[in-house]
Amino acid sequence: MSPGPSSPFFSIFPTSYGGRGVIASQNIPKNTLIFSCEAPYASVICRKFRKEVCAWCFSWSWKIGRKGSWALTIPLESQHLVSSVKPASGAFQSGYRFCGESCRNYWLADGEDTMDPGHVTSHAGIRGLINSSSERCITAMAKRRTKSRNSSPLHEIEFRWVVFLQDLEGLDPNRISSTFVEDTWERAEQLASFLWASTPFAKEQPLSDKTKPPKVGHISPIMLSELELDTASFILSCLVRKCIEESSRTASRVYEGQPHYSAGTWSDVLDLQDNSLPQIRMEPYMLASHIRIWAFMKFVVYSALRDAKCLSDRTKDLVQSLKKSVDTPKDTQAILGRESSNVFGLWDSAPEGEDNEMLGWGLYPLGSYFNHGMSTRICFDSREICYCLDCSPAVHKKMNGPVTEFYTLRDVYAGEELCISYIEENDEAQKRRKALKHWFFECACKKCTVELQV
Repeated sequence: MSPGPSSPFFSIFPTSYGGRGVIASQNIPKNTLIFSCEAPYASVICRKFRKEVCAWCFSWSWKIGRKGSWALTIPLESQHLVSSVKPASGAFQSGYRFCGESCRNYWLADGEDTMDPGHVTSHAGIRGLINSSSERCITAMAKRRTKSRNSSPLHEIEFRWVVFLQDLEGLDPNRISSTFVEDTWERAEQLASFLWASTPFAKEQPLSDKTKPPKVGHISPIMLSELELDTASFILSCLVRKCIEESSRTASRVYEGQPHYSAGTWSDVLDLQDNSLPQIRMEPYMLASHIRIWAFMKFVVYSALRDAKCLSDRTKDLVQSLKKSVDTPKDTQAILGRESSNVFGLWDSAPEGEDNEMLGWGLYPLGSYFNHGMSTRICFDSREICYCLDCSPAVHKKMNGPVTEFYTLRDVYAGEELCISYIEENDEAQKRRKALKHWFFECACKKCTVELQV
């Protein structure tokens, strides 16, 4: 386990209520920038906003008076992809839109060894390929679903896959244990391997120039929901980042003397608390959802293998690395167990008083050490702990494009835990408590306790 981010303003310590927290190491004046992450480790823009939101700064075209999508995009490395499925319009583009050249250049340089925007073998190749493959697979699954409705018979293995997922939909929470979850994922992995056993992708047979590309096989006729598709895109974004990191061994950039940090590393992601078991116990249907997401991702990556041969050597290597990450559900489980409680919503910048629209979400692993505002203060000499009287946070999180900044809302004493608010503090106590169930705890500060007793 890593020690977490270090800063002249704070240190990371275990808390009395479990896990770790951010503890002020000195007195900090109000409105001080104490921490900043330059970009998310992984992010996703919701499908319905994908053409209207800049992939780097997350600015929404409609909010600045531009009615329509951003025009600036990035093409794939080659316009001659092999495909047996006719792509939709623009499928040979990366699928990412930008509000300007500077955002596009920053996006290209993010996570790379070089900050040169002209670096032609950047991550755009692999990300664009996966986006294109995802859309093609969604189309294939939709066609398969139509055939199923027309009484097209299912293969025996497909039928077993469908029954397996349907049996998980009505799970009794009392049955759910870590052993049950592990056994269920093992069963899913076995069924998925059967589904792919008869496809050319699983056999990894190279295609000659004269060989007609095989049709994309389908994992299941069950179509994913919009949220599941967005979640799959998020996890693929995370796994692509992991593969790029392992390929380039890019070190996390830290600006000496400044509270600025990079997007973090895969190791930082794994250091986050895994809440997969409590999440599935609270929402049992999520187990089937998670398995569907993994199966779809495997479908996407395998179908992308044939197109990668037309791209750069680096992209080919990254796709092979990505294939290893989805061959088993281990990495997907690791992300899903940490995603729900640690991501930050990407919201539009609506004026105060107006409803905000969540455009997507991003994972800032180094910014996830800030707990909810049930602050404590630790005396470093005696190690005594004093709890605050309410759940008002000492720190405010501010999004500035892709950058997440943390500022103090008031003067903070050395030894005080630096907390943010996960919820709207002005909501009534019952609503606050219900919202906090998403993080699997109940606030026990004096304010919440007194209000709930009234």
